[in-house]
Amino acid sequence: MRCVLARSVTAICIFRLAAACGGGCPPWPDDGGVAGDPGGGVPGGGTPPDPPPSPLNIVTAAERTAYYSTLLPTFSAVNMAATSGDVTPLGATVAMGSVTYEGYMQLIMGNASVSANVIGDAALQVSFDGGPVIGSADGFLGVTPDEAMVRQVVRYDGVINISGGQVTAGADSSADINFQVDGTLNNGVNTFAVDGTLEGGFFGDEAEGLYAIGSYTGVHGSMDTTIDGVAGLGNIGIGTVSAVKP
Repeated sequence: MRCVLARSVTAICIFRLAAACGGGCPPWPDDGGVAGDPGGGVPGGGTPPDPPPSPLNIVTAAERTAYYSTLLPTFSAVNMAATSGDVTPLGATVAMGSVTYEGYMQLIMGNASVSANVIGDAALQVSFDGGPVIGSADGFLGVTPDEAMVRQVVRYDGVINISGGQVTAGADSSADINFQVDGTLNNGVNTFAVDGTLEGGFFGDEAEGLYAIGSYTGVHGSMDTTIDGVAGLGNIGIGTVSAVKP
């Protein structure tokens, strides 16, 4: 499982580069300017009006700074911590009962017209005694170009629910985990709905880290996406959860 997860992380990194180049909203339609004004400005000269405000949920300047200076480095650190150490044996978790994990959910979604690569805060309650996994992820942020093709940090409103599943024994007697995710996110222009199953495992002597993934390819779990009301094979979806004990 360890090698499989490593390949998954590599695949996601490759896809993130592709996803970062897409998405966003179409440019404003060209009204052809005003008659008698070849430059498309205001008749008789003067300053053309400001463009309308973007319908995207663009964050404040302070939130934009925090995204780059705090969120992205912390997300990277948690990703590394979640998979540090050896795979946790199932026998080491039997007496743990219910444990809380905190970290991040990443969703990569897209089609030929629009894409999103977003990160949100995730919290999970994992029952090592056979109960279901319960949790949620929210506060999603991502980067997408606005109408002027300026890259903006954008808020994606909504909650992704984490439910069902359980801790199971892996083929190598490791402690594996699976759970369902579903919910809808909206950036003010586009709507992204996900419905899938994430699969993964625990790392460290006492299951200090948790990592799970679901992909539209079906290689790990599953991830169905509906983008602006359209579902189907043209949509791409990958979801991961990286979390650690607080």
